[in-house]
Amino acid sequence: IWQFLRGTNFYNKIISDDLIFERDDRLELLGEFFNHTIDDALISHLEKHHSNEDPGQERDDQSEEDSEEVSEASDNWKFLTTKIFYNKVITEELLSNMSDRLDLLVEFTGHRCDNALIQHLEKHHS
Repeated sequence: IWQFLRGTNFYNKIISDDLIFERDDRLELLGEFFNHTIDDALISHLEKHHSNEDPGQERDDQSEEDSEEVSEASDNWKFLTTKIFYNKVITEELLSNMSDRLDLLVEFTGHRCDNALIQHLEKHHS
C-alpha cells in the first residue's frame, strides 16, 4: 500500500508539509469525480486541466520554455497510475485510506522518502 511513494511525486524527496498538503488538495479534487473510474481518460483530463500549482484551476497553454514545468506538473497525477488507484472507482473509502496514509507521513516530515523509509512503512504500517 506504500508503493505510491516510489513514484516521482515522493521518491527521493524530503517529506514536507507542502508536499503532503499538495497531495491532500489533489485528493480533495479527486472527490469531485466520485464514482468515476481512475483510468487513462481521467488522468489525462486531470493532467490537462488541473496540473498547475493550484489543483482547482485549469492550466494555460505553455510555451516550449515552460515544457519542463509542464512535465513536472503532470507528474502531480502520476500517483494515480499505481495499483492502489489505477482502474479503481473513486469512493469515500479509497480517498479516506489515502488521506490516512498522508496523515501518517506527517510524522516523517524532514526525512527523505527512500527505500529505507518505504520499507519501514511497509513493515510497521501496512
